[in-house]
Amino acid sequence: TGNPFKPLVAQDLGTGPAPLSARAADAPMGTIWADNPSNQDKLMAGISQVLASEGITIEQARITGTEIDIYIENTRIPREPKAIGRVARVLALALPPSVETFRITMVNDGLAVTTAEIKRSDLEAQVDRPDAGMKSWQTTRLLDAKASIADQPVWRPEPAPRLSWSFAPTIPLTILDQDDGFRPDILLKGRASYQITRGLSLSGEASRFLIGTEQKTVSTSTSTLPRVRSDSDLFFSGRDIEIDRITAEWVFSPAPALYGRVSGGMLERMFTGVSTEVLWAPVNQPLALGAEVNYARLRDFDDPFALQDYDVVSGHGSVYWDTGFKGIEAQVDVGRYLAGDWGATLSLSRRFQNGWNVRGFMTRTDVSFNEFGEGSFAKGFEVTIPLRWALPFETKSAARINLLPSESDGGARLDIEGRLYERIRDLDRRSLEDGWSAFWQ
Repeated sequence: TGNPFKPLVAQDLGTGPAPLSARAADAPMGTIWADNPSNQDKLMAGISQVLASEGITIEQARITGTEIDIYIENTRIPREPKAIGRVARVLALALPPSVETFRITMVNDGLAVTTAEIKRSDLEAQVDRPDAGMKSWQTTRLLDAKASIADQPVWRPEPAPRLSWSFAPTIPLTILDQDDGFRPDILLKGRASYQITRGLSLSGEASRFLIGTEQKTVSTSTSTLPRVRSDSDLFFSGRDIEIDRITAEWVFSPAPALYGRVSGGMLERMFTGVSTEVLWAPVNQPLALGAEVNYARLRDFDDPFALQDYDVVSGHGSVYWDTGFKGIEAQVDVGRYLAGDWGATLSLSRRFQNGWNVRGFMTRTDVSFNEFGEGSFAKGFEVTIPLRWALPFETKSAARINLLPSESDGGARLDIEGRLYERIRDLDRRSLEDGWSAFWQ
């Protein structure tokens, strides 16, 4: 139990930000130092080391006599404005006095999303003032990010370790199951990812039941539709370890505010195939548009690398709308589902400033209530709980709990990991504005 508005632990633990002082009135403003490339290398090596202690990695940077462009990935701090503020403070402390403009680009999962343009003189005038939070938001310019820095010379760090892995519990909850009623389970999931280059990666996921009795040997489904979900229990075949995903993925940004994804392999527990997606999401607009097309084939129950005869082409056009009212977002997906049915899904979610997210959805397709069976139509409820709410240190990790009726075949979609909107949603204008109070922390 707990109140989402009140964290379980103190939230003020950890290191404070770097100090920020105004440049002296007679500070030297010459830029001849920028003509020597080794000066950029020395500056960026030091800045990179300081930011690494904050969980912020630098992908690339370029310093001129008056400006710096820096691409960063925040791996630890939940509120992105706080990460932007930490970077701005370090730049103001480390760079020569002639550097006035900071352009800080936020990169998430290989995609450059948003650039925050900040004037150093504004920072110096605002720091430690009562209205510093409001003033810094008013003077920060948000731009759709370019995929990379085009001008030379560009500084890049030494290659970081490309292999990452994790273990974490998940709690799939099924309600109103026709056999068992309410059925909570606990799975231990292991994930590993190998980054070939920016945007191109290989990843895998395996799981094992810690608590649960979902493993069955016969199907109890009476569905007249292709059994794309109602036979899901058979994919928990009693093996100690189940292979959930093995995929290759490429994400890219051909133009500012335009993103793309191509994924192939074992896309989820039940299907192998190829998934493609494009998304248009301007940082300063409340609306985003997306499209997804998939070709999928049903995996075998017993052999994780074998396939069944059933295959399907599915896909959706999507509209995402940030309403601006109490963190409520709406999403409408229209298209073809895994059983070959056509219809639409409406989702409503509320994002709280502390990272909690509550989402509900319903789906209606051309499948009749009688043909659909128990439940009449697809619906579900999802809660995402940030672990920062319960831990005394910064982390972007979260626990996700799905409250679903028994899985039915109508209105079923592929369980694709890392859809594009999920990657960029925390970096649009409204999300940054909601959390901007953390900028000076």
